Amino acid sequence: MHKALLPLLVLALFAIPHPLFDADFGTHFRAGEWIFQQSDVPRSDSTSYTLPGFPVIDHEWLQDLLLYGSYSLTGFSGVRAYYGLLAVLLIVPL
Repeated sequence: MHKALLPLLVLALFAIPHPLFDADFGTHFRAGEWIFQQSDVPRSDSTSYTLPGFPVIDHEWLQDLLLYGSYSLTGFSGVRAYYGLLAVLLIVPL
């Protein structure tokens, strides 16, 4: 890794807000957990109070799975690192 990228990574890790400030964090986390346990993408909404069982297309399944994996391995620090890595990848071309 270039030395110039290290400050960007550190900045990204601390600039990313706490993941619980995202109103959809719980939904994405549970979807990732379900995908991990079932080895399939959910086809109905199991977390909704008003429309349980409503058919859905989970177009964010990979992000959900990576979010669940990062939290399962290291807790919220892993989620912050995951979001920080995404931020750096958006800033720095590969």
